[in-house]
Amino acid sequence: MASEKVSLTLDESATPVAPSAAPPAKRAVPAPPSPPARRDLARAALREPFNLAVLAVLLVAGIALGPVTLAVPLAVAVYAAGVLRSYLDPETTRRLTAAGE
Repeated sequence: MASEKVSLTLDESATPVAPSAAPPAKRAVPAPPSPPARRDLARAALREPFNLAVLAVLLVAGIALGPVTLAVPLAVAVYAAGVLRSYLDPETTRRLTAAGE
């Protein structure tokens, strides 16, 4: 194996580049909005118009038809299910986050 000699020549016409002292500035990225607090989310779910309408309709129907002792617990149970649905719904969270901006 023959040894080859490599010679490097410096091109004198090239200008040296000094390293920059500071790194390039980063763009300020706004922080994503924080998710709404659980209390705010629960309050919004309790005041959801659909949930309140279901509660009102069931209570009125129970009073009009007679068996109030059956209608009130049923109305409260269906209302609680609607509140839970609203509380877990990502759209409710999105709506509260958008309203808070």
